Amino acid sequence: MTHSEINWQGYIEASPIEPHRTAKIAARLLAERATTVQCLDIGSGNGRDARFLAACGFDVVAVDSSPAAVVANQAGLSLVECDVVDYPLSLYDIINASLVLPFLPKTRFLELWPKLLTSLKVDGVIAGHFFGHRDWKVNGSHAWGCDESDVRQWLEPLQIEWFLSSEGADLNHLGIEVMKQTIAFVARKKA
Repeated sequence: MTHSEINWQGYIEASPIEPHRTAKIAARLLAERATTVQCLDIGSGNGRDARFLAACGFDVVAVDSSPAAVVANQAGLSLVECDVVDYPLSLYDIINASLVLPFLPKTRFLELWPKLLTSLKVDGVIAGHFFGHRDWKVNGSHAWGCDESDVRQWLEPLQIEWFLSSEGADLNHLGIEVMKQTIAFVARKKA
């Protein structure tokens, strides 16, 4: 199954509404900012992270290529329907990429990653997830997998604030037990 064959509407509707831990950590790291925090949430899906970041008082642009993306009308939150690789990036205090980067073709990810880092303000944070090679999404050809060492290399220009590599059986969005292997991170751009 390819990226375009995934039932994104079903995936989005079945996704939890609780924000990801990575988004919570990113928000906590920037909660004391005296100025407005500018956030970019890529691959926003059902909007759980975007809504959470907006509820923190941040200005959030949620970008998703699927018309199925659901982001409630909320102060400080706007939805842009387009492929994140084509989105004209600005400067952000938070870039949130929860469970989205491995769904991009790897060549497109490798083009996008340096642009994301350039779009991150000094002292801003980028948060997100990658999948390990044994994750069920990778084995189902939905996404690509990587090693923890790959992620650490991509984060090399940044200061890692939080990093967790986990693996084990868990339920997927449809309630089916699957193997999950996730590498989660929150990293800060230093001057």
